[in-house]
Amino acid sequence: MDDYYNEMNALMSQVKPLVSNCEYQTMWVLPALNTDELTEEEKAFYLQLPQTVKTWLSLTNGWCGSRQDIYGLQDIIRVSDEYPNWFKKGWIPIADGGCFNYFVIVPQKDKPEYQWPVVYIDANIEDLTGDTGITCIVSSSATVFYREELKLNIRDIESYNEGMDVDHLYNDSPWWYDINKLMAIDPMITTYNLPLPW
Repeated sequence: MDDYYNEMNALMSQVKPLVSNCEYQTMWVLPALNTDELTEEEKAFYLQLPQTVKTWLSLTNGWCGSRQDIYGLQDIIRVSDEYPNWFKKGWIPIADGGCFNYFVIVPQKDKPEYQWPVVYIDANIEDLTGDTGITCIVSSSATVFYREELKLNIRDIESYNEGMDVDHLYNDSPWWYDINKLMAIDPMITTYNLPLPW
């Protein structure tokens, strides 16, 4: 987990100055949570966050990036409250895809928490029970998700600063929707019994 923290911290160090100097849209990175704050909030709201999420919160308590918002603790609590069935299942919302679309960690009984996958959920679509189902898996772990989102934002901002048109930027498929990109980044994604994004 130390290697993961060091990698995320290095990427965050690249992102922060880019975000503060970006001209094409408003972005921000919130200050990190300390361990005591996180422990108190977990107890107060009966949360059990995996270490990957705690590591993220130790770097930033949420941020607004180039494509979606990556949640801080208050956002995780808010969305969990909005979708109580997710909370009952132990699902953990970690990012906003816009228009009631979410990225959610789905615990697996047969895997350690660092191998819990992140899925994409379109909350506009309900199943026969009135619950929201999983649209597709996007990464084999939150580690991969956080890392690739940081890299994507670095590329987006640098490309814009070099003169690329914003509309052209957004026409580029996200890393998790391109089969070649995803299989190169995250070959373990096919080992889960979850719908793939292609």
